[in-house]
Amino acid sequence: MRLYIRRVTEALKVTNQDQNHTLPVSDDLKDELLTWVQAKYITTKRSWLKKGLKPVEFKIFTDASSGAAGVEFKGKGITETVYWDPEDPLSQQPIMIKEAYAVHYVVKNYGHLLKNSRVLFKQDNKAVETCFLHGSRKSPELTKWIRMIHEEANKYNIAMDMEWVSTTEQEADEASRKIDTKEAVIKNQAFLNLNKALGKECTLDAFANPANAKCEKFWSLRDTAGAAGVDFFTQEDFGSEVLWVFPPKPMEDFAFQLLQERGKNNFWIFCLEEHETASPIWPEVLNNAYFRILDPETNNPVLFPAKVRSEEFGFWREPSHVSFSFIGHHPENIDLCSEWTGNKTSSKRAAGAPTQTSRTKRMR
Repeated sequence: MRLYIRRVTEALKVTNQDQNHTLPVSDDLKDELLTWVQAKYITTKRSWLKKGLKPVEFKIFTDASSGAAGVEFKGKGITETVYWDPEDPLSQQPIMIKEAYAVHYVVKNYGHLLKNSRVLFKQDNKAVETCFLHGSRKSPELTKWIRMIHEEANKYNIAMDMEWVSTTEQEADEASRKIDTKEAVIKNQAFLNLNKALGKECTLDAFANPANAKCEKFWSLRDTAGAAGVDFFTQEDFGSEVLWVFPPKPMEDFAFQLLQERGKNNFWIFCLEEHETASPIWPEVLNNAYFRILDPETNNPVLFPAKVRSEEFGFWREPSHVSFSFIGHHPENIDLCSEWTGNKTSSKRAAGAPTQTSRTKRMR
């Protein structure tokens, strides 16, 4: 319950010190007062849980590094690395806030898998472990994240415990430090420019997780809360969605084949990654009037995770020795408009590869 008196107490303290007869009501304070009025999250125990009789059903290791959060979900076979968005202020927060975020990420996105259970979180930040029940006197930001963790858990009737473990026993440490180029992201401005070039706003991110989705709707590799579907390759009906498709490099060819079969009546943008040699996808695109090469109008539109922090991109880097092309698709069930027929890809390209002018070159 102490989690819900911090902001009220601080506001009263400041008002008293200033000898002010007016208490300023911020949005945070308003939320806290409404919480007390509604008694929505105020509880000291789960009504269904008799203390000492309910064993721990799930053990979850969470960790954070400067570049990412790591999750090791025992019993569900989930190991996940969640990279900080380079444009998210969270990437600049102290490590204890990032450690709390890792726990919140699990409860928010996997809470439906933990419903009505007791969960033991194991993590190696003493500040988070110490403040997990009552919040922090010294850090309102940490208290805010702890509060959000408990509020998410309450939605799924989850009883939580937290245990500190040493770094050597932290099974999520490796995931939090993993550098995986398959988790590349496109810069926000480049994404907006591609939508404009397509003439449509993408409505569904086909390869995403809750932390990096470019659209409100997304398909995820795992069964995460909020995902519109699980696993792009199992989706059979694309409906009327406008798809943003940025698959990991090893899945690129298969993803493009599936799009041609199941997405022929959809608008979509496909991100093509190439290393030195041209992709076998080009012969399918070059003489097809339903495809067009889109320009992101941004230098180096894609970022890879990085071990070393940069001032401009945080723990991300602009890749070298790689090029990206963005292929726009027009539905086959709609007559081609002049805008598209006037921009058909040329059939006079050597060896089936796009020309410098038609392709977004990023080779360095």
